[in-house]
Amino acid sequence: MIKTVSNRLNNRQLLLLSDICLILVAMLWGSSYGAAKLSLQYYPVLGFLAIRFGLTSIILAPVLIGVYKQHTTQLKRTVAAGLPLGTILLAIFIFETYGLFYTSVANAAFLISLCIIMTPFMEWLILKTRPHKLVFICAILSLLGTYFLTMDAQHSAGISLNLGDSLILLAAVGRALMVTMTKKLIDNKSATIKMTIEIAQPISLLALTAVQSIVVFVGCLVLFLVTNLLSGDSIMPSLPNKSAFWLPTFYLVIFCTIFAFFVQNWAVKIGSPSRASLLMGSEPIFGVLFAVLLFNEYVGVLGWLGGGLITLASVLLVARGR
Repeated sequence: MIKTVSNRLNNRQLLLLSDICLILVAMLWGSSYGAAKLSLQYYPVLGFLAIRFGLTSIILAPVLIGVYKQHTTQLKRTVAAGLPLGTILLAIFIFETYGLFYTSVANAAFLISLCIIMTPFMEWLILKTRPHKLVFICAILSLLGTYFLTMDAQHSAGISLNLGDSLILLAAVGRALMVTMTKKLIDNKSATIKMTIEIAQPISLLALTAVQSIVVFVGCLVLFLVTNLLSGDSIMPSLPNKSAFWLPTFYLVIFCTIFAFFVQNWAVKIGSPSRASLLMGSEPIFGVLFAVLLFNEYVGVLGWLGGGLITLASVLLVARGR
């Protein structure tokens, strides 16, 4: 449908449409924290993640089958990149979802955006690309914002990072690592040099998402079964029978995973990565708005100040590349 519409629009209209779509993605991802929080009231974290990514894997399975039938070499490259990236994604979602279980939706939405600040440093470490001077300024702003955001309600002089906040910070590190390793694995020139017989096919991003989803599903399912076995609980607790669990879960699968990644990939082709990052940098703001409106979470002056500094640092950083 989007492709059909694209053919009927000029470049300016197409760019405007892609911008609107990216803001929609930011809204969806911002709402994902609240949706996950709802589902976690009815099922354990690892079991919930296994269900979410199991459903995603089933829906995206035809994409992998199609790639296998048309381009075997492309599938090999996709799987080779998808296995390590899926492992990183598994760690991210475990940290992020457990963190969300122990902290507020608002804190999670703000703290996860620190990955935008961490990414240039991760590129410096892995890709040997030195960050711009502005990155260091943004890092200081983000650290100051984190300090304000995590100060306790009594306005104590020290930082009060709870378990959930710490896990969300680990998830932010994982996101930065994920972006960097994705670039390294997908743009790996050696992979193309080794293909002397067959013409190298670009990695299908949707197929890559499918492989990653399968890795996360299998990893969460195994961890879920093992932890239940060791704790003496039922190996596989009965699935929830309440719509309050399944509606948010299907929302996460359809809109916040499959649809959001598809739209993101399409929009980046129309515009630029920096433009896309800037527009999607509004994700934490939507996350906090949903937390306040739907969960009646209270965000004090210091919380808004801290979150605002983190968001400002993220916007300054990605705006530099425009």
